[in-house]
Amino acid sequence: MLVEFIREVGENIPLKDLQDNFKVVKLEECSESYIVVHKEESSIFIEFALVCWVSSNSTVEVVFYGQGVGGSLRECRHTWWGEEGDGYIFYPNYKSISAGLKYLTKYFDMD
Repeated sequence: MLVEFIREVGENIPLKDLQDNFKVVKLEECSESYIVVHKEESSIFIEFALVCWVSSNSTVEVVFYGQGVGGSLRECRHTWWGEEGDGYIFYPNYKSISAGLKYLTKYFDMD
């Protein structure tokens, strides 16, 4: 659901749209970065995204997004970088990326 949402909306996603549909957590380490998580109650599959605020009209840019399996498996299986999933990120904020990956250790083993 989250992955499809990102691919459908594309660039400059309104932060409010994410907040209305998914769990959005502001990262303490980076004031303009958010981790977005979606998990169906009856499923072990988890979708996630790291987004950063980029404009005064309250839209965010996708840094990376993906999906994995929670529960006892804790596997981060697929990750796409950049809004188009093509690996391109304009002015990457490495502090934000690090904080986002750290947050995802709540759901996945990252080593």
